[in-house]
Amino acid sequence: MTRFIVTAQPRALSLALAEIGSPRVIRTLESGIVLCERPERTERPVFVRHICPADLEIPVAGEARDIEVLAGAMRRELHRLVIRDSFSVQTRILCHTAYKRFDVNMALAREVEAAGARLDVRTPRQVVSVTLAEGTGYIGISDTIDNISDWAGGARRYKWENGQISRAEFKLLEALEVFRAPLADGQRALDLGASPGGWTRVLRRHGLYVTAVDPAALDPRIVRDTRVTHFRGTAQAYFAAPKRFDVLVNDMKMDSDGSARLTAEGARCLSHGGRAIMTLKLPDNTNEWLPRIQQAKAILQDYYKIAGMRQLFHNRNEVTVYLHKSPVGLPTHPHPSC
Repeated sequence: MTRFIVTAQPRALSLALAEIGSPRVIRTLESGIVLCERPERTERPVFVRHICPADLEIPVAGEARDIEVLAGAMRRELHRLVIRDSFSVQTRILCHTAYKRFDVNMALAREVEAAGARLDVRTPRQVVSVTLAEGTGYIGISDTIDNISDWAGGARRYKWENGQISRAEFKLLEALEVFRAPLADGQRALDLGASPGGWTRVLRRHGLYVTAVDPAALDPRIVRDTRVTHFRGTAQAYFAAPKRFDVLVNDMKMDSDGSARLTAEGARCLSHGGRAIMTLKLPDNTNEWLPRIQQAKAILQDYYKIAGMRQLFHNRNEVTVYLHKSPVGLPTHPHPSC
């Protein structure tokens, strides 16, 4: 029976396993990474970051000869691949080795290419997943979509850019990618709790006009942008006389209930078909995470369709929520000017 490797944020691992039917854990490979029996299929997990099959278990010693051993195992498993579909090789090394991920990727990719398949590291249809732990290597082949994330272990990394304001920008970049959230040049966005301006910068780079709401100052580079309007006050004060927007984002550092209520109130400011992206900040006690999430969903669902919810690679004690404005949900205290 094929085994699987499941990856989650270490603190959320028990929640992730519960999402897939609490399969028996055979081995802990690293904090937040476990080898387990076949899990139940789940369409929309929140805490499972990545999952891949472990069709083969191969003894490894961390020495250069491992690469030929792994390549030989790959040759014997070529029948599992759909040759007409593109592929990539994704390797994770969880122990000390005399070689790098690139070395493994290239060796196994050569074997698959020799069989006639086309290598596509950006948008592959299928993935050869390689995980190397102390003493054992695991190889599995699956459709990319079944791995939940397109990236090995769900680790979506971005390069720090010149002009970047904060690491929080990575959260929004990842959310836009994971949820396939469309942004169009010329749209208008409302950024709640914008300071110092990281999410505003991301929105501007996509060509949106941004109203940044925060009592605190924005980074001077954002202030100089003529397509950014800074409302230097609270979200509650802004809602007294807001405008109409296509997109709302909210990464405010406040409890999940309060943030959900502000995002719900902001739904009136969104145009037909409007979208929202927000983070729900969760407490240190992981036992409270699911109740807090359920409370926030109860607040939001009268105003939005919850189109996605994930604990992303760049999230910590939080989850990111992607929302579509509901055509019928309205706040109990409407703002006529919105």
